[in-house]
Amino acid sequence: MKTPEQIKEWLQKQEWYPQFVRNVKNDSLNSEEDVQDYISGKMQEYTFAYSFSWYESPEGFDFWHEKEKQFFEWYDKEETI
Repeated sequence: MKTPEQIKEWLQKQEWYPQFVRNVKNDSLNSEEDVQDYISGKMQEYTFAYSFSWYESPEGFDFWHEKEKQFFEWYDKEETI
């Protein structure tokens, strides 16, 4: 399990982060608090699933589905010290 800070840092490193933030902010179901929760990593494993309607985004469902798969590959990976 990753911390919200780790999730936030991972998101910010992705080249598509600006599109992610735009879509989260533009989803009419999200309050300002929701927006902050999604982009800060507080939603943990739900960061992608409930953040916005993938179908209605300019990038489309397939684009965001692929990004969610990448997220879970990273999220589920065990950290070694």
